[in-house]
Amino acid sequence: MEDEQQLPRTPDEIAEAEKEYFDRIWYHRSLMSEYKLEKAGDAERLAFTRDLAEPHRRCVEEKYGVENLGPYTDFELGMLHGKLSALRWALGMDWDFLDT
Repeated sequence: MEDEQQLPRTPDEIAEAEKEYFDRIWYHRSLMSEYKLEKAGDAERLAFTRDLAEPHRRCVEEKYGVENLGPYTDFELGMLHGKLSALRWALGMDWDFLDT
């Protein structure tokens, strides 16, 4: 059986994957920020954060399915960050650019 040669991903495929990993990490971070504010009893900042985050969270949930959005272990979150970094590098950004 002859080995099939893998073709490189197109820029559109890379950009689409980068957007997915951005969304997944952002979603996780937004929930963790909310949890920390809730735990600290900061009701004013919690309400403000929820008002800003909820509409985008719903969009992310509809796109990927809430069952596919964690919770992530530290290892899984590290893998997501590594993939995001590599995809961004392929798109011409600096290594380790992990802003979400």
